[in-house]
This record gives sequence, structure tokens and C-alpha cells, in this order.
Amino acid sequence: IINKGDPNRLINGMDYHGNLCGVTNYITPDGVDTINLPKAYPMPSGFFVCVDSCPAESSYDAFICEYEIQHEITKTVNVTSLDTFIDVDDATKSLYLFHAASKQCMPKIASMPFLGYCIPTTPLDEVIILNSTPRESNNTNNTKETDLVTNKTTTDVFISTETEASSSSNFFDQVITDAHTSRYVIFTFGCGVSLALGIIFLVVLQLPGILSILVWIMIIVVDIALVGAGYYSRDVSIRWASGTRPGNEATA
Repeated sequence: IINKGDPNRLINGMDYHGNLCGVTNYITPDGVDTINLPKAYPMPSGFFVCVDSCPAESSYDAFICEYEIQHEITKTVNVTSLDTFIDVDDATKSLYLFHAASKQCMPKIASMPFLGYCIPTTPLDEVIILNSTPRESNNTNNTKETDLVTNKTTTDVFISTETEASSSSNFFDQVITDAHTSRYVIFTFGCGVSLALGIIFLVVLQLPGILSILVWIMIIVVDIALVGAGYYSRDVSIRWASGTRPGNEATA
């Protein structure tokens, strides 16, 4: 039995749980319904999460994470905020960086909406989050702060143009990005050239004798192909009848 397809998949993004953004009723751990999140934002892993809109500007201090990770970070930050000796902003940033290194979080990159997906203006394989030299934060006690998860000092975010090994998901991301970037070339030059060639072909067909020549050429080509196929089939049947088959020696 072949299951019926869902045409919503053509114009709506899909998250890493298989939910269609803006269509499926899925409640995230933070209590948000994905039906209210119509866009799919990419993660470094190649998966997507549903968001309310595509980021208009890039911000490497703001992150979008997988649903469970975002819920975990929110709970940890709420507990951390009760400790007056810890800088909540630095601790939050450290948590995001920790999960970004595991490809579970992604900085907000300026993106263009396309068929339900957010297409970053910067290719994903060029956005690599690197840990820099540990930076001390100045608090009231003038001590070095560490985050609760990694037990490391707060790090900064740097963007590198190094390329990493492409996967199947990265390939499809690049195809969609290239199609979106080259849309004007495809719909202007491509369609224009096709229209021009079609008009030229129709004009040529109206020349006296051209249509008859093309018809006879097609008939001759088809006849030659059929004769060749028949000769090949006859030759194969003779060889098989004599006991000679591909990969086998002739039998006496």
C-alpha cells in the first residue's frame, strides 16, 4: 500500500522531529505550538527547527536551539539567576556555545524565506563557531567566572570561512541556496533563451521541405534502431543457444 503524499511538504519546512512548521500541532517542551512557527531554521547538523520568522539581521550573541536544548538552557538559566555571584549573561552565553559546539544550537544568521525554509545569506558550511582564548569577566568580587555546564571560562564567538566535509543535507541546502540566488538568471536568461529557441524552431519548420525532411529523418533513424536491436537480439539468442553466456565459457 502506497501512502498518500502531503502537498504541504512542498511549501512548508520540516523540523528534526518530522513536524511540518506551521501545519503540525506539536507542543515543544517550552509550551510553544509548532503550528504558530511557520518557518524552518537550519542547525549546523543539517536538521531544522521551527521558528516564528527568519532572522532579518545576523547576531552571533543570540542563538536558536533544538527544542529540548532550549528548554534545558532556560531551566538552567532560571536556577543560575538565583545565584548573585554568577553573571547570568555570561553563563547563558556559555551554555549556548557549549551546545553550539555539539551542533544543537545555531547563531541567528540573516536569512531569506524560501518555500517555508530560512535560507541563510551566509552558507552554513562557512559558519563555524570556534572557541577563543578564555575571557575573564569582571564581577563585583573581581574573580574569574565559569559556567555551570562546561566548567570553562566564557568564550567569544568567531566566524571562520573554513569549509567542512559536505553531507547529503548540506548538498540539498546548497542546491536550494543556489536556486534562490540564481533565480533571476534561471527565470530570465533560461526562460528567455528557451522561448527564443522555440520561436526559431517554429519558424524553421515553416520553410518549404524542412518538415518533410525532419519526418523522413525520424522514420529512418527509428528503422535503423529497430533493425539494430533485432540483429543484436538474434545474435544474443544464437550465442545463448550454443551455451555461451556472459561470464561463462562455452560448453562442449
